[in-house]
Amino acid sequence: EWSSMAALLFDGAHADPLHWSSSLDCRDLEQQLHQRLMRDLTHFKGRLKRYEVWKGALHWRSLIDRCGEAIYFDAFRWAKQADPGAVLIASEVDVLNTKPLTNAEAYHNLLYRMSAQGVPVHAVGLQAHFEHRHDQSEQDGANHGAGEDGGEQHGRHDVVFLLLD
Repeated sequence: EWSSMAALLFDGAHADPLHWSSSLDCRDLEQQLHQRLMRDLTHFKGRLKRYEVWKGALHWRSLIDRCGEAIYFDAFRWAKQADPGAVLIASEVDVLNTKPLTNAEAYHNLLYRMSAQGVPVHAVGLQAHFEHRHDQSEQDGANHGAGEDGGEQHGRHDVVFLLLD
């Protein structure tokens, strides 16, 4: 059902030096992002209800460091303008991990600044990567899940939060 789906509008990983967005000056990037958000949200208005507006603002900072935090905040404002009824999600990777809480604190502070400036964020999406190791010997000699050498392999699992207060 369309109403239960969410769409990712801009991925901070686009900050890769080879991505087209990295070759634009800040004014052109702002214009392109604005046009894309307006186009996509207008097209899917009423069919999609939730949008991850920009994923990974803390994890991939180069665009924000180069052009300022306002471009990130404006992305949410433009999304709200294009589809006032949509749920806008601020999504971040590696906020919850085995490192000290600096990532969580930084994300909390970013969300606080957004709220203080009236940026329309309706939900928070968190991606957590909890790595585990498993040894081939624990699999009774089966090759399932083994690395190329038949030994240890690292695994990752998606984590879903049903409620986070």
